[in-house]
Formats: sequence, structure tokens, C-alpha cells
Amino acid sequence: MTIRPEGWPMGEARVELTVEEHRRGCKVTIVENAIAGPGSHVPDVLMQPAIWVRNCETLRRLGWVAAGRAGRD
Repeated sequence: MTIRPEGWPMGEARVELTVEEHRRGCKVTIVENAIAGPGSHVPDVLMQPAIWVRNCETLRRLGWVAAGRAGRD
């Protein structure tokens, strides 16, 4: 699945979400690249580490939802 979210201040991105069968359930992968706006002018060597941190947190929270533990302490 590919989406094109828009967000200030970085601009528009192209985000690919892939879900694959895995040993104990499924594996979700996120690949994201800025395609328009200020973020598209930032070199990947600077942009990708920030995107990686955010997407790791996104996947961690998605894991909580999938396991039925979202919103619990």
C-alpha cells in the first residue's frame, strides 16, 4: 500500500507500507521519502535517521494495537 501524507513543516511524502507473513504473525515495513516541500530538499543522509526514529515508534505503537495492549500502562 502506498500513501502520500502531507505534513507541516516537512511537506509531502511517499510512504510504502508492506505487510508480509512472518514466523509468529506478520512483518510490517515502512519506507518513507519526502517528495515535495522543504523536506524534499534535505539530503537523505540527514532526513532518513529522523524518519527512521519516527517510523520505529509508529511500528512499536502498531504492535501494541495488534496485541490488544494499546492505551495500557
